[in-house]
Amino acid sequence: MNQTSGPFEVPFGTGSISFSLPDGVTGSVAQSRHVPTIADPAAECFRAVERPIGTARLKELAQGKRTACIAVTDATRNCPDHLLVPPLLAELEAAGVPAD
Repeated sequence: MNQTSGPFEVPFGTGSISFSLPDGVTGSVAQSRHVPTIADPAAECFRAVERPIGTARLKELAQGKRTACIAVTDATRNCPDHLLVPPLLAELEAAGVPAD
């Protein structure tokens, strides 16, 4: 990360916005690394739920349970809950957790 007082340019809406920080204030710019686009995001979400890293599958963890809670983001967060929730529900169903 590069510490500076600016000018900074950050994504904003469909474009960007530029700004500088007041004297005596420094900021850091964090840049994400490029990752390839996922061809089928819905299938990748199912794959990720089926092959978790460092833990047992959700259907194993939920085996024998009668209830479950799935927390999702609100409208202020850009998260693809519509892609993430279906594989979670499928895992819970496979574990025998009642749909109600």
